[in-house]
Amino acid sequence: MGAGVDFGNSFGGRNIIKNVQLTGIDFTPSFAYKVNDRLSLGAGISVVYTLFDQELAVRQPGTSEASIEFEDLDDWGVQGVLGLTYQVLDRVLLGLVYRSEAEVGWKGASRSRTGAIQQMVGSSSSLSLTS
Repeated sequence: MGAGVDFGNSFGGRNIIKNVQLTGIDFTPSFAYKVNDRLSLGAGISVVYTLFDQELAVRQPGTSEASIEFEDLDDWGVQGVLGLTYQVLDRVLLGLVYRSEAEVGWKGASRSRTGAIQQMVGSSSSLSLTS
């Protein structure tokens, strides 16, 4: 799973967010129990790894363009999974899946593209975000 956005230089809101990318992979060991010929229940635990990158544009008077980049922010999380299948007809099987929220606390480094911002955040600041 993953997603990314690159707004480019003509986007009106480019002075806020320029690029963002979220990548994730998970492994879900699970088990199932057949209640009867039509109904089955399942449960599992997903182990989730996420990687997050973001570039924010910062407006500073008297400068062309400045930005702060958060690179390779990553963390592991755990997520519960419940599911059921029900065979309505011989050729019709319905299924439902519930996934709990997975909490991750991204940690990584920040980098700036102008001196004034670099004084604010440092050249290799450590950052911790929670989603």
